[in-house]
Amino acid sequence: MYLKRYTVKRGAKHYVYLRLVEAFRDQAGKVQHRVLATLGREDALKSSGQLDQLAAAFTRLDPPRVGMRREVGPLLLVKHVLDSLDLVRIIDRQIGQRGRADLTTGEVIAALVANRLCAPAPLYDIAAWGTGSALQELLGVPGMLLNDDRLGRALEAFAPVAETVRGEVALAAIEAFGADAARLLTCIGAALERLAKLLGRGLLICADSALGHVKNLCSADQAGLRFIVPLRSATGFGSRFLEEVGHGGLNPVPYVCQHDRGRPLHERPRYRGALRPWQVVDPESGQKRAFRVLYVWSSEEAASVGAARERALVKAENDLARMRRGLGGRYYKTTKQVEARLATILTPPVLDLITVTVGSHHRKPTLRWRRHSQRIAQAARLDGIYALATNLPGRLSARRILHTYKAQSLVEQRHRDAKQTLRVRPIFLHNDDRISALISVVGLALTVFGLIEAGVRRALGPGQRLEGLLPEKRDAIPTGRAILAAFQSLGLTYTERGPQLDPITATQRRILDLLDASVPWQTSPELLLASCGKRG
Repeated sequence: MYLKRYTVKRGAKHYVYLRLVEAFRDQAGKVQHRVLATLGREDALKSSGQLDQLAAAFTRLDPPRVGMRREVGPLLLVKHVLDSLDLVRIIDRQIGQRGRADLTTGEVIAALVANRLCAPAPLYDIAAWGTGSALQELLGVPGMLLNDDRLGRALEAFAPVAETVRGEVALAAIEAFGADAARLLTCIGAALERLAKLLGRGLLICADSALGHVKNLCSADQAGLRFIVPLRSATGFGSRFLEEVGHGGLNPVPYVCQHDRGRPLHERPRYRGALRPWQVVDPESGQKRAFRVLYVWSSEEAASVGAARERALVKAENDLARMRRGLGGRYYKTTKQVEARLATILTPPVLDLITVTVGSHHRKPTLRWRRHSQRIAQAARLDGIYALATNLPGRLSARRILHTYKAQSLVEQRHRDAKQTLRVRPIFLHNDDRISALISVVGLALTVFGLIEAGVRRALGPGQRLEGLLPEKRDAIPTGRAILAAFQSLGLTYTERGPQLDPITATQRRILDLLDASVPWQTSPELLLASCGKRG
């Protein structure tokens, strides 16, 4: 059967009708055609959306030809996580749908999430990716229906409910995968009221210094949020440290991050700290609030700050020397021109550390400078010092606070994954709603990415390596990026007996077992490979 366009002329106008035609052979063996049904006028079917639904129905029913190849890749893992989260149902429950033959918004968003994890592509190219991949076989979404118009409309429909969906997905991740909900590590300035509403009271936020003002800390405490936050220098923690604690009041803190555990003892960063009470006055309500502050000294931070200050001083002195050689010339004829240039050289990092004198001799500007040794030594007293404010109740230790705060690097790692693996940019869309929705899609993809990595690591055990994960069969602690890459060469072929999956490597089988993910097609166990896909 096939669709045939039939033109009818009525006066000066032409109307195109669509007919469903069947080809058959008569008793003499000749090919004949008969009309089974006239579907209606083409323009009316297009405007009502019925033609789109009809195409979707035919696409879902049309089986691929024998010998057709489909790229599977990491879609096996993505399908397992999306099904566990029940993402499509969560989205469709929030958004009303039209006919079933058309794709639902949940199906489109799930396809976009899968694309970000498997082969990030611009919206106009996702249909081509979906057609060549096993998207329809695994997620039930025909690739040819993912044109950029449908994707844009789905993003606009998703934008108003994106925040609600993200919250429900987070709860589903906790329920399905046992994700740790005891802490929220964030590097963004989200509204405290929204965080309190989403998370409830008693959860812990490890934020960056954007929250480290007295007003923000008091607001977070009033909202019932627990936090560990680095203080801004404007709070005056530096002077309080020198007055109340000093370097002599710091004690060693036994902390070694995962990255430094393989380094020799003498090369590892050293930490010292002191925990002190800190009482502040809420600038809005005038109420007193009691926090605690951990003053931390890091040898690595101290060396970095000292080196940065020296580089800034050397650069400023080189700029001053260059300017002095040009005094009286085209650009520095007057002291006013010299002072204007000095304002760009003496920036805050070195403003108080170099003393500069501008004068005049025989109507020619003069310039002298020297380092202010006393101020440099005073600034060096705070090298490597930072303060972590917290309102956690009960008995606390410096090690516990520092260890909890240092886990913030997990979120920073996910930011890098979003920018590199998931390619959150560049974004070329028609309106802000679509941009916001696509960012939310990347956020959902990042959630799936993190659950895959966490699931494999949890099943392996802390610090365990996965055999043959990297090229050349090297063992490594699994990362989300390496896990997805291990499946990149996997595909399936349609045969007379049905879809046949390529032989699964030992590493791929191990990952599937660790995640308890099933394979919906037949494989060839006798062809099991020992290498990791195409990289073996």
